[in-house]
Amino acid sequence: MTVSPLEEGASQEASSSEQARAEESISEQTSSRSLSSPVKPTERMVEDHNVSHIPFRSWCAHCVRGQAKSIGHVRHNKQEEQIPTVCMDYGFLGSEGDGGSDHEHPVLVMVDRASKMKGSFPVPCKGIAHPYPAKIVTTFLNKLGYTKVILKSDQEPSIVALGRAVKAQWEGEIMLEYSPKGESKSNGEAERAVQSVHGLARTVKDFLEEKLQISLEPTWPILAWLIEYSATLQNIFQIGSDGMTAFHRLKGKPWRVDLPSFGECVEFKKRTGSKLESRWESGIYLGVKDTTTERVVGMSRGSS
Repeated sequence: MTVSPLEEGASQEASSSEQARAEESISEQTSSRSLSSPVKPTERMVEDHNVSHIPFRSWCAHCVRGQAKSIGHVRHNKQEEQIPTVCMDYGFLGSEGDGGSDHEHPVLVMVDRASKMKGSFPVPCKGIAHPYPAKIVTTFLNKLGYTKVILKSDQEPSIVALGRAVKAQWEGEIMLEYSPKGESKSNGEAERAVQSVHGLARTVKDFLEEKLQISLEPTWPILAWLIEYSATLQNIFQIGSDGMTAFHRLKGKPWRVDLPSFGECVEFKKRTGSKLESRWESGIYLGVKDTTTERVVGMSRGSS
C-alpha cells in the first residue's frame, strides 16, 4: 500500500500529538494519597449502633473519641531509600519500678536499617554530659563505611543533643531525623533492637550464672562487656530472611571464626620480652572485635 506525502505528514503529526499527550499524562502523575472517608450510615444503622456501640465504627463520633487509634505506620520499601538510615535509642538495665529503669545504667543501641548491623553500648549517662556516647556513635558510623547517613531518633532532649554532637564531630554528612512525639512505633527499628539485645543479654547472663553458680550484679564490669557482645553475636550469627547475617550484608562475606562461650576461661597467647618466658596465660573471654576478629580477654589487671 502506498502512502501519499500528505497522509504521511498527517500520520507523523498525529504520532507527535499522542506522544505529547502521553508525556503530559506522565508529568501529571502524583504520589499523593488521601485518607479514606467513613461510609455514611443510614438513620436505622445509627440507632441500632447507639444501643451498644459495638463494633467500633469510624462514622460514629463517640467511637472515634473513645476507641480510635492513631493512623498505623505503613511498612515502606526500604530499597527505595537512597541515603542509609541509622536509628538509635536508649535502653536501661536498672531495677524495675520507682523510676529506676528510666535512670539506671543507660545503654545506647543503634541499628543500620540496610544491613541490620547493631551496636549496643553501656554509657555513663544520657546526652552529652560525658564525651563517650558521641565518640562511640561516630565509631559505629565509621564501621558501617557510609559517608552520608540519616541519623534517626525520638525527640527526647538528651538523644537530640547527642545527635547534634555527633553531627558536629563526624567527618561524614549527617541528616538528623526525628520520630513524631508520642509515636514511638515510628522509630520501631531502634526499639526492636533494644528489645532483642536486652533479651539475648538476659539469656547469656542466665546461662553464665547457672554455669558458675553465682549471681551477677548490674554494677559488675563483666555485664558491660556482655551488653556490647550481645549485639555482636546478633550481627555475626543471626540469619535474616535473605539467608545472610548483618555482618555478611555489610562485609560481603560470612563470619568464619570459631568463638568460645562468653565468660569462659581461655588460654591466650601473650607478648613476651624473652624467649624463656611463658607465652600463654589464662583469662576470661569477654567478646570479639568484628572489624579485626581479635578476641577480648579479661584478666585480673584488666582486659587485652
